[in-house]
Parts: sequence; structure tokens; C-alpha cells
Amino acid sequence: MANPIAPTAQPNSGVVGHQEGQHECACTGRGCSIHNVQFAVCVRKCVPIKGVSLETVARECVFVDKEFKDMTPKNKRFLLYSYYATCVYQFHGKGNRVELPNCIVSEIKKAHPDEVDQEEVGGT
Repeated sequence: MANPIAPTAQPNSGVVGHQEGQHECACTGRGCSIHNVQFAVCVRKCVPIKGVSLETVARECVFVDKEFKDMTPKNKRFLLYSYYATCVYQFHGKGNRVELPNCIVSEIKKAHPDEVDQEEVGGT
């Protein structure tokens, strides 16, 4: 009998993931393995958002024009998008845009929702 949580190799993909239903992200690394960067598990597991120091990213980002304490959730999302595009997927330079995987985009939006969304949820 096979272990239901044991890693399983995906044929011809070189990606090791978990069986369906055993991993909170359905991509199991396949959806995150884009732009010549390969993940064995979801990027959210390899480079978790909570492990990224936004204050450090803000200090190092040339596009930041305000103090970290004054940043809106939109500014913080921008920092995370920029971090993953440049540090994880290695896309640099003006106009050199990259589409990030849906799993990381949704995780960033969940971590730093718009203030308007928070008010609407609280008011209903």
C-alpha cells in the first residue's frame, strides 16, 4: 500500500510533488516552475512570504519613495511582487516585466489586502 503523503515523481517533469489533496497548493511546484526556475514544491513553501523582510526590501528597492511605516498595503504588495520577480525569478531592469505564478500573487494579496476591502468586510 502506497503512503498517501509520500512524494511522488511526476512523469517526465523532473518535479517531485505530493499526491493530489495532500498539499495546500494544487500546483505542487509545477505551476511555480516558470521562467527557467524549477521548484520541487510550491514557491510559497520554498520562499514563504512571512520569511521576506519587507523593511529590508524597502530599504534596497530604488522605487521606494516613502518610509516603511507610511506604506499602504498596495505599496507592500508592490515590494513583494518586486522581490519575487527580481530575487526569486531573476528578472531585472526597467520594462522587463514577468508574470508571477497565481499561487504567489494570491498569497501576497491575502497577506496585504486593500484597506477598502478590509472596511467592506468589517461593515457587513
